Amino acid sequence: MADETNWEARFIAEFIDRTKRDGIHSLLKKRKTRKKFIDRLNHALDYDRSRAKQLDPALKNADTLIEFLLQKEVDPDICCLIADSSKNDGKTLTLAVAVGELLNNHWGAVIDCPPQPIELYERRRRR
Repeated sequence: MADETNWEARFIAEFIDRTKRDGIHSLLKKRKTRKKFIDRLNHALDYDRSRAKQLDPALKNADTLIEFLLQKEVDPDICCLIADSSKNDGKTLTLAVAVGELLNNHWGAVIDCPPQPIELYERRRRR
């Protein structure tokens, strides 16, 4: 498996607001402080909106989202997950498992799919 901390560092460098990067990087390093980052992920992630695009609602089911990502030439065997209500938070997963975790998570979640930095973020859904 790959080194998840490198992917999380890349996620921060590529997509987090420049003024917040150092603080967020330090939060993700330790399991104890990671929860503070996850809480921000759930409610108000400090991401760089100029780097973000909203996904087409048609991509909100697993099969179409996986197909979309494979067209972007991501590695189907390696995705990193950052997610609040998942035992797989901080782990490397297959694309199919990571997409399932993203779409079925009621709290904030990010998947990072190499080799190009493709990040998918979904904020907490209201019930």
